[in-house]
Amino acid sequence: MPLYERLMTDGKIVTNDIHFDYDAATLKPSSMPIIGDIARLMEEHPELRFRVEGHTDSDGKAEYNLELSRKRAAAVVSALLQRGIAAERLQPYGYGEEKPIAPNDSAENKARNRRVEFIRF
Repeated sequence: MPLYERLMTDGKIVTNDIHFDYDAATLKPSSMPIIGDIARLMEEHPELRFRVEGHTDSDGKAEYNLELSRKRAAAVVSALLQRGIAAERLQPYGYGEEKPIAPNDSAENKARNRRVEFIRF
């Protein structure tokens, strides 16, 4: 489903296509296609504003994961700002391991929980 349709249907875009270096907030080059897609979507729809939410799995300490998720959300916002998206249209939030979408009981489920969500506001 195209991004805009997903957004209109769900009110958000959830992606596991944004990747970071291990234990860091540095975006990997493999993240750039979805970052570009989000930037184009925002250019085509100037009314869109997003809360950019970073999420982690439950490995490590909760406090550390919370801070890491905040830094990762900020890195995504920074990448969008570099593509010309206005700062007032983006709000970074980090939730760490607080909002899993799957049990953290397997490598596959942990990967699902390591995600970025774009919530329309």
